[in-house]
Amino acid sequence: MKQHECAQGASGSGHRTFVQKIAAMAISSMIQDALYRYCRAIDRQERALLGQVFHTDAVIDNGHFKRGPADFSRMATKRHTAITQVSHMVANVLIDFMEPCKAFVESYRLALEHRPHCDAGPLDRVAHVRYADVFERRAQAWRVAHRNAVIDHEMSCPASTATPARGGRMLAAC
Repeated sequence: MKQHECAQGASGSGHRTFVQKIAAMAISSMIQDALYRYCRAIDRQERALLGQVFHTDAVIDNGHFKRGPADFSRMATKRHTAITQVSHMVANVLIDFMEPCKAFVESYRLALEHRPHCDAGPLDRVAHVRYADVFERRAQAWRVAHRNAVIDHEMSCPASTATPARGGRMLAAC
């Protein structure tokens, strides 16, 4: 692939023209959009949307799981049957262009889950995860080619049955 087809001048820390800087910002925005689509796809269990995040031959390595996107999607769908409310958020996205069509992307993910049918009663879970992704541009699309996910912190608390004045739910004391 020719350099001008991706992030011409985006790799390295040398002198870049104004146009090259704008191109790198546009690509960074596309990569961030893919991360946001991932959150929406997982929260809403939209397999087609998840397919827009990963290349079909991507590897997703969560430590206990190292497979492709199709297997990951099936696993996530099965896992989320016990979760009635979920919200994933991505932040602190850092993008380093390794090559014109390849970028290393580190981001933090926060997931909030409500599991109403646990043995000990309703449970709320909070998980902070770090993603180390390699994004590649293929067929005009920036998608994840490889993902390593590391759980930095995880906490579960009994869920309160009380309803706050503004709706929603309150966490019980952990």
